[in-house]
Amino acid sequence: MSASTYVFFFALLAAAIAIAFCVLLLYSIRRIRKHSARGWHATRGHVEGVNICSVGSDQHLAQIAYSYSVNKKTYNSTFRVLFVDYSEAGKFAHSLHKSKIHVLYDAREPENSVVEEYE
Repeated sequence: MSASTYVFFFALLAAAIAIAFCVLLLYSIRRIRKHSARGWHATRGHVEGVNICSVGSDQHLAQIAYSYSVNKKTYNSTFRVLFVDYSEAGKFAHSLHKSKIHVLYDAREPENSVVEEYE
């Protein structure tokens, strides 16, 4: 094998490791935020928009922008869901477009929130 083949292989391996790390990081952050949300207050939120982007060649990230109100002040945030199949990401995004969601927020810092379930 030539030197350029080795370089290509290692670049591909590095990209795969970076993608796996990002996926693991997103998953960990979501679990930590959801775990820390125990005892938070609940409110209804509204999906404002959905964007799907590809992460590597075989993973697709649906990023959902939502808003919610606490004490007459509106907050905006996002959550992300990872899919292997682009069409499943599209179905998910379409099902959430302009829908209502269940949001948990920290009463001390209402800008901190997590989405617990979708309607």
